[in-house]
Amino acid sequence: MRAGTSLGAATLGVNSGKTVTLTAGARDIYVVVEDTAGNISAPLKIEAAAYVIGSPTDDTTITNAKDAIDSHTFAGWTQAAANTESTAVTQITNQINGISGFGSLGVGFTVNAVSFTAAIAGTSGNPTGTNGTFTFTVSISKGGGTPQTSSSKSITITATEFVDDNTGTPGLSFAFVAGSGDTEYSVSRGSVTSGAVVIPAYYNGLPVTTILNTSFLNRTGITSIFIPATVTTIMDGSTATGAFFGCTNLESVVFGSGSQLETIGSFAFYNCRNLESIVIPANVKNIGSSAFRGCTNLESIVFENGSLLETIGNNAFRGTAIASITIPGGVTSVGQNQFRGCPNLVSVFISEGVPEIGGYFFTDCTSLETIVIPASITVIGEYAFNNCNALSTVFYGGADNTAWGGISIDTGNARLSNAAVTRYYYSATSPSVAGNFWRWVGGVPTVW
Repeated sequence: MRAGTSLGAATLGVNSGKTVTLTAGARDIYVVVEDTAGNISAPLKIEAAAYVIGSPTDDTTITNAKDAIDSHTFAGWTQAAANTESTAVTQITNQINGISGFGSLGVGFTVNAVSFTAAIAGTSGNPTGTNGTFTFTVSISKGGGTPQTSSSKSITITATEFVDDNTGTPGLSFAFVAGSGDTEYSVSRGSVTSGAVVIPAYYNGLPVTTILNTSFLNRTGITSIFIPATVTTIMDGSTATGAFFGCTNLESVVFGSGSQLETIGSFAFYNCRNLESIVIPANVKNIGSSAFRGCTNLESIVFENGSLLETIGNNAFRGTAIASITIPGGVTSVGQNQFRGCPNLVSVFISEGVPEIGGYFFTDCTSLETIVIPASITVIGEYAFNNCNALSTVFYGGADNTAWGGISIDTGNARLSNAAVTRYYYSATSPSVAGNFWRWVGGVPTVW
């Protein structure tokens, strides 16, 4: 109830017709009645309802959040990244979480699908396919404020173009994979130096399974690469080698449907600075050190649903341009410096099951505002949050401060205990005690 709400009336005198109306938050009053014989009654207390503090502030915050969404330009994505209504909702949710300053507002929001049309992949008869669309609104709420809904927005889902992976790009070179018994092939650049490269699924009737660590080294003229589903390994490189190391004009990497890729080797895409997005196939278990380091325009990293990822090497995504990232729950080895120096990173979601945050993990992520740290985290390595001075909100999966105290937090993480950072504890149901608590609403961490 807000100020100005009538609490009813008390008649003063039998025939006076006078009334008293108390406003919420006003002082209580006492009334006595004198009858015609001069008898005075015991005092009658009329209580005012309590004023609910914060509702006008919540209204303002909701309006600010709505304005931020209405003014934001949402990016479309490829069919490979998301081509169902539910994954489209997830894509938009992640983009909202990546809006600078949004996480600190503490609002709950739900992405509402207005209409969804799936993209249709290209065929030999229609190589470009048919693009899909997703139209949505966003419902926003907080505390006692009045919920609001954003204006309707639409994005495009770019169809996967048809690729004849039985032919491949002329000029590629093939060799038997060592130890395979001459039953599978590796591929390298051969005489290919530029343009769109298609690696065939088969060569001489046998599967192409391996991309060597020097296959396309420093081929700056290559603009796109198609990797068929038969490829299981992109081999490890070094500080001077990697499968696509130094392909500075590479803009697009597409994996064949049902990709069996298990390993993205170290330095595989090092310094591919024109690469803007990547969808990591669900079957990938290992991402090597510095695999995407120096991809300074890489804005979107999506792990396919059902990701089997287990290991991420040191510096894997260091210096990229991502705004939001979700780390799959199957990851058991995280290395160090993973997202160090990612200047645009605003929000991070670490899934339940991940055991630690490695040293220097988010060092120099100067725009990082919000992070979800699951209850499974037992170690936060040294300087993991060093120079993360914009961090304002931590959603912790544990129930209370005692659980938080059980985490081994190494030196150089003073920001986590800074007075400017609010830490919320997880409660699936409405809390019965005072404090800072949160829950999931539509996949979004939301303050109770």
